[in-house]
Amino acid sequence: MPSEPIFHQLDLFLQDEKNTASLYQSCAEREAFAEIRARYRAFAADCQRHLQLLHNLVALLGGRAQGNREAREASDQLAEALLNLAGVNAGLARLHRIEALLTAERKCQSNWSLLHSVADHTPSSSLEEAVHQVQPDKVMHVEYLEDLYRDLGLRLLSASLAQAVQARPTAQV
Repeated sequence: MPSEPIFHQLDLFLQDEKNTASLYQSCAEREAFAEIRARYRAFAADCQRHLQLLHNLVALLGGRAQGNREAREASDQLAEALLNLAGVNAGLARLHRIEALLTAERKCQSNWSLLHSVADHTPSSSLEEAVHQVQPDKVMHVEYLEDLYRDLGLRLLSASLAQAVQARPTAQV
């Protein structure tokens, strides 16, 4: 197979996109708000499109996805742990799911950023075209998740802090 490092790296990128799409689907199933659930499903569809673009690049370069079992298993275990937080209140569990999505999207965004740098140094118009299709999606996904994380986190932590302050006995001077 030609140039193994690129195919190994693309294989990891494929796994990251696949895991991110699955994570969006899992979070959508657990999301109470219809607007956010719809957005997660749309983002999962974007990730599926990004996944197809990566598959097309691998094929165009003369390789094929190998599948990295260890990476897949580790990602699956992490996603499962983040999605099934026993004993955590619903608000915090939701905040952790958003954080998991944000982490996954930032990883994918970094992957595409690396591919952008590679495209700048190679004569591959297909790679450049794929990068330009995906990067705006990744920016939009990350910005949306950051806003959601900040808004929910602010509400949860502010309420929790207010309760803690009220429950604290006043100091005697």
